[in-house]
Amino acid sequence: MKNTIKNNILRKIEKGEVKMRSRLSVISEKLGIGSSLALLFLGLIFLSGIISIWLKTNSDLIFGEYGRYGLKTFVESFPYLFVFIFILFFILLSYFLKKYDISYKKPFITLLSIILGIAIVFGWFSINTSYGKRFYQNKGRYFSMGQMMRGNNFFFGRVVRANNDQMIILSENNKEITVTINDDTHFSFGRPVIGDEVRCVGEWNEDNFKAYGIRVFEADDFEGFGRGNGMGGLRDAKGPMWLR
Repeated sequence: MKNTIKNNILRKIEKGEVKMRSRLSVISEKLGIGSSLALLFLGLIFLSGIISIWLKTNSDLIFGEYGRYGLKTFVESFPYLFVFIFILFFILLSYFLKKYDISYKKPFITLLSIILGIAIVFGWFSINTSYGKRFYQNKGRYFSMGQMMRGNNFFFGRVVRANNDQMIILSENNKEITVTINDDTHFSFGRPVIGDEVRCVGEWNEDNFKAYGIRVFEADDFEGFGRGNGMGGLRDAKGPMWLR
């Protein structure tokens, strides 16, 4: 028998070194790999949207001149879990692409960069559509994302009374909190009025709260989120989806 590639393969088959696989087995494996890659990619888009909407909602913590309290609140409430899962999904996607050499003759790093860029862009785009906002709101409820927005230096609520140096804010726990404001209090999205939903950043003085920064959530911040139970069971709430 001539020493050709075909003959070498036949000899290995005869010796049991190479096992024949059915067409169905090969097709099933390809479908499984394709489905896994698709699900991982969709997961990256979803997680990118979750992280993007959090950053969009909380950018004032860094740029709103709240001082160390803003930075501390940013660190306390950052969605570390979703960032970790995003990295994990990306590592798994990279593993499958490398293991099965699905690169279509493109450099592997280039392919990963393109996939990562598309996932981030699609995630950011999705949060700016009415359907995307409703989708992320529902998923936020499902994953109890509001429970992640907890910290010692901030709280959410609705303004029920206000004057020049003080506000009474009904918290999401139906508790009225007296908030002290002064010339050092920053209103990065305008001064709130009665009925506005806000996030207060500052420090506690027993049961009262001294605010260094107050963020107002306007109705068009999350256009399309629709009706629902807001803070304290109030209807037609306008604020961030984490509170729904």
